[in-house]
Amino acid sequence: MCNYRVLIIENQVSQFKEICKKLSEYFYVLPQINDFVKVADWTRISLTKRYDYAYQQPGKRRKKTMQKLVEYITNNKVDVIIIDHILVGHHSGENGIHLARKLKDLNVEQPIIFLSRTERNKESVKRDLEREKITEPIWIEKGYAGKGIGDDWYFNKNVVEKIKGCIGQSVSQLLDKIAKSKTFKEKNNFKTLIDNLLKKDIRISRGKRIELEEFVKTIGQKTSLNLETLLKSIENGSE
Repeated sequence: MCNYRVLIIENQVSQFKEICKKLSEYFYVLPQINDFVKVADWTRISLTKRYDYAYQQPGKRRKKTMQKLVEYITNNKVDVIIIDHILVGHHSGENGIHLARKLKDLNVEQPIIFLSRTERNKESVKRDLEREKITEPIWIEKGYAGKGIGDDWYFNKNVVEKIKGCIGQSVSQLLDKIAKSKTFKEKNNFKTLIDNLLKKDIRISRGKRIELEEFVKTIGQKTSLNLETLLKSIENGSE
């Protein structure tokens, strides 16, 4: 098992346990079983429109629970998020696509993988993805009634490898994020990147920080290295 942290957002405890069991061999999986109900409740409330009227101020409870979910992701230093498509069991509820949009709107930048028995090419899925402006989603089908994830070969090929792929891109994605930041633009060199990393001014997950710290060690003291050159070396696999 590696240090990378994977959060599973799933409303069925049996499916959660099945996914958790298979991923635990490769990653640190969240939530812990004693936190499953808490995370599931935050998700359910955040996606259920009728809770808009639970307070005198419409939407207050939904926003509050959504913030709790974001804090959980931040505090637990999650690297990748796996979301089921159907998370609320009635017609008035929103779904995992809407949840992904809410997370992005709250500056949650971790990669998101959809894992659902709903087919990717279903019209309602395509409509919601387009409406919520989620382009090129990683969508993995569980198989009929979720039975596909029970097969080790299927799960390793379609789920584990996709997670590893997301994590593998984290260094270059992070460097690109730093390059676009105001701080880096003011001093466009690698020293700024290292200084920000050491000061922890840039909020990143623990797994990404470990990976970037290891990468920094391989670069050594080349503090004058321009980020553009650095990114090219990463793309060429010469880091």
